[in-house]
Amino acid sequence: MISIAVSLLAVVPARAQDRFFPRKEGEKVKYAVMIELGKAYISGVGIIACQEEEIRGVVFNEFGVSVISFSYNPRKNRMKILDAVGKLDRWYVKRVIRKDLVHVMSALQASETTYVNEKRRIRYTFTPLDNQE
Repeated sequence: MISIAVSLLAVVPARAQDRFFPRKEGEKVKYAVMIELGKAYISGVGIIACQEEEIRGVVFNEFGVSVISFSYNPRKNRMKILDAVGKLDRWYVKRVIRKDLVHVMSALQASETTYVNEKRRIRYTFTPLDNQE
């Protein structure tokens, strides 16, 4: 009886981690995303998927408009901003977001939902949603 309980506890953390970050080809995780920028914020839904040994992600606002899309190479720990909307599409803004998203990806791999850039006062919250197709 005890061995069954111990084996169940060993399985639960692995599944909980998979809930936060896609680790295998074809896996995807959906998030409720909130990016707080001092006087403004961006909220919506984010999807991160593992494709060809790379993580691809996109954040949509409530209206379905793509706010930002990116690719992340976990082996090299490199982030690339593929597309940004409106005022986010500035080289200096994209540089900050790119660096912060590397930290967000590390946090998600560690099953954490929040990263705060203390210097710029930007808070990124990626809360996993139920992955029902």
